[in-house]
Amino acid sequence: MMRMILAFALAGLLGVMPAHALNAEQRRAFFQIMFEQATRCFTAPVTSWSSKARLEIRLRRDGSLLQAPKVLEPTPDSDIAKAAVRAIQRCAPFLIPDRFQGSYSEWKLLIMEFKTGP
Repeated sequence: MMRMILAFALAGLLGVMPAHALNAEQRRAFFQIMFEQATRCFTAPVTSWSSKARLEIRLRRDGSLLQAPKVLEPTPDSDIAKAAVRAIQRCAPFLIPDRFQGSYSEWKLLIMEFKTGP
């Protein structure tokens, strides 16, 4: 049975200075919200028993995609990368609760890592 793990990095963790920085508890809550949405849309490719893909996701304030997800690794034509991109496109627009709107500059750029494995 395959399982999917999703890891995130927020723009604030990547050196972008947020207007209202999220504290650790708020980050966990934001990650959980995004994780739940992304996992509902992700279908692991049958050809990949154990693999990962990292995507750069740029969002608008309303949770819609600013541009198509960018594959950072492995290659855009890999099965896992294609599945991850499809998941993000399927899920968009993401539902972003009002309490996170003041921290938009912190989450407008996300790095998502999709991992499949036993």
